[in-house]
Amino acid sequence: MKRNEKTLIYIKSILNITLLFSCFNPVQANAISIGYQKTDTLKTFPSIISVNQSGYNLGSPKRFTVPKSTEGQLFIVTEANNNTPLFKGKLHKGIGDFTAFNPVDNKGQFVVRVNKLVSYPFSISKHWIENTFLQSSLDFMIDDRSVVGTHPSAFGGCPWRDGTYYSFEVPSLIMQYMANPSTYEALPVQIDYQKDKQKVTSPGFKYVMDSEGQDALKTTQKYYTELDAPVGANVPDIVQLIHWGIGYYMLNPVTLDPSGDFEGRRLHAQTVEQFAFFLYAYPMYKKYFTDAYYVKAKELAFKSWSDAGLFELFTTVGTGKGRECPGHSIMPNLLMFEVAKREGNKDSSKFLKAAINQTEWIVKNLDWNDPHTTKGQRMSEHKLIPSLVYVLQHYPNQAPKGLKQKINDWADIAIKRSNNIWDFRRYDLESNWTIPEYSESGNIAGFPASALAAAAVQTDPLKVKRLEQLAFAAIDDLFGRNPLNACSPHHHTLGFQNLEKGWPKGYIDDICARLETVRGAISSACSTEMYPYNPNGKFRHPEGWTAFNAAWNVSLAYLTYYNSGLQFMSKTLQKSKL
Repeated sequence: MKRNEKTLIYIKSILNITLLFSCFNPVQANAISIGYQKTDTLKTFPSIISVNQSGYNLGSPKRFTVPKSTEGQLFIVTEANNNTPLFKGKLHKGIGDFTAFNPVDNKGQFVVRVNKLVSYPFSISKHWIENTFLQSSLDFMIDDRSVVGTHPSAFGGCPWRDGTYYSFEVPSLIMQYMANPSTYEALPVQIDYQKDKQKVTSPGFKYVMDSEGQDALKTTQKYYTELDAPVGANVPDIVQLIHWGIGYYMLNPVTLDPSGDFEGRRLHAQTVEQFAFFLYAYPMYKKYFTDAYYVKAKELAFKSWSDAGLFELFTTVGTGKGRECPGHSIMPNLLMFEVAKREGNKDSSKFLKAAINQTEWIVKNLDWNDPHTTKGQRMSEHKLIPSLVYVLQHYPNQAPKGLKQKINDWADIAIKRSNNIWDFRRYDLESNWTIPEYSESGNIAGFPASALAAAAVQTDPLKVKRLEQLAFAAIDDLFGRNPLNACSPHHHTLGFQNLEKGWPKGYIDDICARLETVRGAISSACSTEMYPYNPNGKFRHPEGWTAFNAAWNVSLAYLTYYNSGLQFMSKTLQKSKL
């Protein structure tokens, strides 16, 4: 069945969560059950002060939650080891706001105090979030590489362990690099291309076979022996990762998502889309690549675009798994339009037409009131709203009628669903705070990109301010501002700074991506059953995922655009006067 013949599908139920364990072997059943032992029942829920345990940016929203509090109750912000008030405020509907507190040149940590309650310590500085998490997000992508990373395996058979065609690793890296090239250029280089080449081509190299990883070792060896190496003696890690991801897919673009995907093994559209990002941004990192490498990537993209259905209309709305986010082809087609013009391709208009047609379909057909079209797209939602904003800002003359209102409507619904003590964008307003079927840490990680992009086209300063609050609240949630008062990473000391309490549920070691060996891995998040404040609620799947971290990469890139005023993926993001 052709893609343009597929009907709009809203799937309101899904198979039992045991299907998530498709990566396991039957012999591991006992280990799985051990990984899901219920935590000790909490007899009471003592009140907490729930903050972002890492820290806050100067000049940006700084909010926290006290689940059991009295309206108007006084709070103070002090240094961690000093009771002297530096800022005073009052709680409103369980929320404290110290956005106006912007200490300059203070290298210590702070806490919030409410009566006898004291929060975990946190930092405040200029660009704290971007500066703190830039390195850990990069470390994750280094460590999680298939075959040559921290474990000699390749579950899923893609460039990153447990990656798949829709997990967006390469574009997320390119977005980060383009948002902050000078910083990435200055970082110490960790990846040793020659050392990795020697390791995987050695006759004694021990490869661990995983599901769909049967071709990964051969592909990796070809990467080091058949493709031109990165150019230069000190190539930045992020550029080497981009070289790795695109090179791997040049050699092995046909993949199969092993988690029960009905699409099967083929050349997936979202694999080919990643080449558009590489080709578009190529002038920025051209010096690190040979002309032959670029030509090979360009030829594959142009040749495969039609074969992958990327000139057609995508009308499938995917499930909470995150495979088929509507709109995923819009930005890649626009980027390929620019590449085609740069290359003198006479058919360049075909890419623009495909992007505009897809945008028009979304404007006319997607109902934001159905959560399957928003948060229900899980960690892939960031492919939709930023793309719509990109069309509106960069191609206003071609943008379909009603596009701006469509973005505004999304913003209105996001704001409406976030009117709670956590500033947390709910799945719906009936019964579900979170995606019913899955852990949604990737959705939370990617939400800031959508919220900040939508804020860029708002005309109401109050809406801009609220979208900012929600974007930063999602980051806060990942790092402690949630009913468990815990940070998403289970291994919270592995690649992270200043996180006091990691996710209490750990995943089984030595399975799938083996993220227990990887720095900077995001793990899980609170479930519906834990909201609004029930720490004893049911846990969701505690496993991290490459796709979660890729979504986080995208948000970090958009946060950099937002705070620096850079113009690329989205024109200068509109910042409110907090």
